[in-house]
Amino acid sequence: MLSEVLLGFEPSSSSEEITHPEALRQFNRLVELRRSPLTNVYLGLASAPWRVVASSAPLNSPLIWLQDMEPYVHLIVVAVLAAPSSSFS
Repeated sequence: MLSEVLLGFEPSSSSEEITHPEALRQFNRLVELRRSPLTNVYLGLASAPWRVVASSAPLNSPLIWLQDMEPYVHLIVVAVLAAPSSSFS
């Protein structure tokens, strides 16, 4: 791996002593930039579905109560709709 080569390299001249730390900095920057989109994908997408759920829940709950059902059925339906779904996390 490139990281093993960079970390195992021993500079033997003054020019290598100057360029080696810069190569390590650039490699660390590359790793950070590569991880950044992955972090945004895993963390950034989860908020959009939750905003939809949070904004639609106050609208859906009263509409459920307009249906002609027994009170315990209303409670079950509302509880199922209000429970967090594992597909959004």
